[in-house]
Amino acid sequence: MRKMVALLLVLIALLGLTARAESNASIVRLSGLALSYVEPGGARSVRFNSASMRIALGTSEGAPTIQATFDNGEGQAVDGVAQIVGREILLSMGGITGTYAVDLETFATEGNSGDDIAKGLSGALSLAGAHLDVVLYAITREEANGMRALEVPLPVPQLITAAEGLLSVTAGMDATQDMDMDELRERMENMGEDAMLGFRYNASTGAFELAAVQGGRGMRLSGTMEMSFEPTTFIDITDDEEKYDLLHMPPEVLEQLRGELNMILTKFVNFADGSGLNGIIP
Repeated sequence: MRKMVALLLVLIALLGLTARAESNASIVRLSGLALSYVEPGGARSVRFNSASMRIALGTSEGAPTIQATFDNGEGQAVDGVAQIVGREILLSMGGITGTYAVDLETFATEGNSGDDIAKGLSGALSLAGAHLDVVLYAITREEANGMRALEVPLPVPQLITAAEGLLSVTAGMDATQDMDMDELRERMENMGEDAMLGFRYNASTGAFELAAVQGGRGMRLSGTMEMSFEPTTFIDITDDEEKYDLLHMPPEVLEQLRGELNMILTKFVNFADGSGLNGIIP
């Protein structure tokens, strides 16, 4: 399952931490996690009984920020930060030198420029940082048994472009040596246009599901979600002097990033193997 693990982790993990600023923020704590591969005939799942994630949403020095900590429950934790500045997303992670930027124009679609996407994300993050419960209620619809649900289409062509860039970063690393990169690229190129991201949440029980599905097949993360509003120490990466374009890195920067990522991804791949993830994705 090294294929999916490496992709998911790179999206979380392209992240050197710098100055800190404290402010009130919405906090989301995820526990009792399970990852499933769903298909028309059913689902195969694996549970992470000790793993957890803490996500803080708010504003650091004026920059809308998401800060996440993944703890595998075995003494290993990874902190990652994403901030929106202008039309860029800045990414940083403990153990990785420097800050990496992604121009949101990469994800532009007809009728939505990179600036439009940045404004929308900034507004949503700022509002969620103060009133996450209100935002979730406003954007979801009510279903049976107290569940609230939301589905949004995924911009497949833009995601493919970003994923291909990330694959070029991880190519040749020890942690991904068992992955068939050509097969992964072929899978991405053959993706259609109908991928959907779905979210379901029960405020009474805390149960949640987050699924990315295409043609009835995809991945689903489920577990328990707790929300609170409390003082949080944010990591501010907006002034980091070492900033690189994630999708257009000089060779020497790419080699440095690969070396640092390799150490982190090796730990996660070992965790994934030990958790039984290898058996759930064909």
